[in-house]
Amino acid sequence: MGRDLNGGGVERHVLSRRMVLRSPGEERKVQRLVDELRMTSLGEERPAPAILQRSWQVLPGLFFQALTDERADATAVVLVADDEVRLARYADLIERFVQPLTQDELLAAIASAQTAPDRARAVVSAGLGAPIGYDARFFEQISAAMFDEDREVRAAGLAASSYAFWPQYREPLAAMAEFDEDAELREEAAVALEANVDGLGVQIEGEEDA
Repeated sequence: MGRDLNGGGVERHVLSRRMVLRSPGEERKVQRLVDELRMTSLGEERPAPAILQRSWQVLPGLFFQALTDERADATAVVLVADDEVRLARYADLIERFVQPLTQDELLAAIASAQTAPDRARAVVSAGLGAPIGYDARFFEQISAAMFDEDREVRAAGLAASSYAFWPQYREPLAAMAEFDEDAELREEAAVALEANVDGLGVQIEGEEDA
C-alpha cells in the first residue's frame, strides 16, 4: 500500500512523525508549504477507500506527504527521506510552521469526547498521529476502542491501529477477528492481523523525533 517514492523497488526510508493538523481549515498551510518550497507534485492515490494520500518531492531524496482520513476529517503531514540529517532540518521547519496537535492533545480529545461519533473521530485522529514506535498511552486508548460497545467506535479503533501496526496490536486484533459481533469488522480485523506494512506504505528504519 502506498507509493514507491524513488520509482524502483521498495526502499528503506526514515520518516518524521505524522503531524496532525488542528482543523480542516489548516489545509491552507499545506498548500502554502508546497508553494513556498516549490515542491513537485507526485500525484495522489487512495491506499484505502477513506484515505487520500498526496505526495510531493521537496528535493532529491526528500518527500512531503499529506494523508487525509475522511472518517475523522483529519489530515496529517509527514516527511519521508533517505537522509536523517536532512529530514531533521526540514521536519523542524515544517512542524514550527504547521503547529500540529500534540500527542497529549490527541489523547485528551478521546477522553473528552461526549458522543460515540466524536469519540470515533478522536480515536482515528489519534491513530493518525500516533508515534511509529510503540507508545503505551496510544495503545491503551486505541485497543480499548476496539472493544467499545458502539460499533462506530470499534471500527475507529480498528482503523486507528492500522497507522502504527505494533506487534502489541496482534492480540486485540485476533480477539476482534474471532469475537466481534459484527461480521464485517471480524473480517477487517482478520485482514489487519496479517498486515505487515506501515499505514503510509513505506518500510521504515526509524522515526525522527522532530
